[in-house]
Amino acid sequence: MRYNRGVSHEDLIAELRESEERFRTICENAPVMIDEFDHDGRCILWNQECVKQLGYTFDELRDVEDALALFYPDPGERARAIENIREADGKFREYRVQAKNGETRIQMWADFRLPDGANISVGYDVTESRAIDERLRQSQKVEALGQLTRGIAHDLNNLLTVVLGNADLLADEAHALGEEAGASVQEIVDAATRGAGLIRKLLAFSRQKIVETGQLDLAQVVKDHVDTMARLLPENILVELHAPTPFPPANADADAVEQVLLNVVTNARDAMPHGGRLTFTLQEHTLDDETARLHGCAPGPYLAVVVQDDGRGMDEATLRRVLEPFFSTKAGAGSGLGASMAYGLMRQHGGTMLVESTPGEGTRVSLLFAPADEAEPPPPTRTSQRARLLLVEDEASILRVTATVLGAAGYEVATATDGQRALALLEAGPAVDLVVCDVVMPVMGGAALYRLAHERLAAPPPFLFVTGYAADEEMGEELHDLPVMRKPYRIDALVAEIGRLLQTAGAAKA
Repeated sequence: MRYNRGVSHEDLIAELRESEERFRTICENAPVMIDEFDHDGRCILWNQECVKQLGYTFDELRDVEDALALFYPDPGERARAIENIREADGKFREYRVQAKNGETRIQMWADFRLPDGANISVGYDVTESRAIDERLRQSQKVEALGQLTRGIAHDLNNLLTVVLGNADLLADEAHALGEEAGASVQEIVDAATRGAGLIRKLLAFSRQKIVETGQLDLAQVVKDHVDTMARLLPENILVELHAPTPFPPANADADAVEQVLLNVVTNARDAMPHGGRLTFTLQEHTLDDETARLHGCAPGPYLAVVVQDDGRGMDEATLRRVLEPFFSTKAGAGSGLGASMAYGLMRQHGGTMLVESTPGEGTRVSLLFAPADEAEPPPPTRTSQRARLLLVEDEASILRVTATVLGAAGYEVATATDGQRALALLEAGPAVDLVVCDVVMPVMGGAALYRLAHERLAAPPPFLFVTGYAADEEMGEELHDLPVMRKPYRIDALVAEIGRLLQTAGAAKA
């Protein structure tokens, strides 16, 4: 070893110590994990980032004979880590490392050989980034599922519109043939109606459905759901229902209510792995100004369905995030979509979902629905008003049955199979009193037809749109506030809506 002239042995020792101290300071405060283990598996170096990410302090590790066993309880994973430490090729590899609190962290580690022959390891934690990647994949799956569901729903809604329309046309003749024929037609109607309900549930699950609220016997829907859940939940979960009789009707969508309850009950079941009590209570609830402001809804009276479990409960930090999309309390076993979906459906109702929880004491979820208007709307009736309609529909079978229905109701009906042909008829005349138009069609869709009709005609007629889709995006900005009927529709409902719009247009002209 060479010594510089004029530098004493003591000065060299001091420089070496200073250099070592500098190295330790850098290692100790580096924003990456740095550690070193000797050949016997004892910890020699363990910086603050290691403490932050894995929980153990250096004092806790230095007297442990095989500290690596703490981080790699799986023998195969531990053997792989030891082999890579010995090889020290500087390549980063992914490991599943157990922290002091028992949590499994995903980390990248590389091993390097120092000039003195010792090995040092450098690592960084990727648990959160991997979780984000997984959430993105889940989001893409949900989006793909939603697109697939939406396309299937459109085709099925068109088919069910044809089935229901023809069944309604056959109903009068079937009853004339006898009770058995009438019952057969009614079975067709009932089956198609149930099919439409299943499609609405699929769309609600894929978050493509906009809820269609109306007067609903909330107590009966909850009772039916509780009866079903009591049969499906494990025997060690006791289910109770407390509902006053009578209970006011709510302004709600039955399919959406069932979807919300399913999500809430699923979370409650998972919070009681060893059994417990699940209680449903229907009661009236007044929402104060501050809570209403926080949840973006109106203060005042609501009808509440309160679901209470006595499971594990949640701490305050978890409770603050429980309604976030993709946040899951199930350590990778859940997508984190159930609670956020339920909350979104409640917001679509004009209500909200309140969650209260205490660790070890369970969780209380309050679903708040707006009360229904006291005056129930009159049932739809057929109208025999003489008026000229333009029916625009690209599905030939729907066009035929709807034109037949409207003709039987007393209307003069012109037809077109796309927006371009419909626009030509509107420009050529004679004038029509109402356009009944599908939204999505080849050549020219409903939005373009509506826009061009208002640009080119001095007195454009009112429009009633029909669609087999459920997403608002299909309507576009121009159609957002215009009347829409969703397929499959019943004849009486279609004729009644046409009559209402014609009456409104007549009153406006007068």
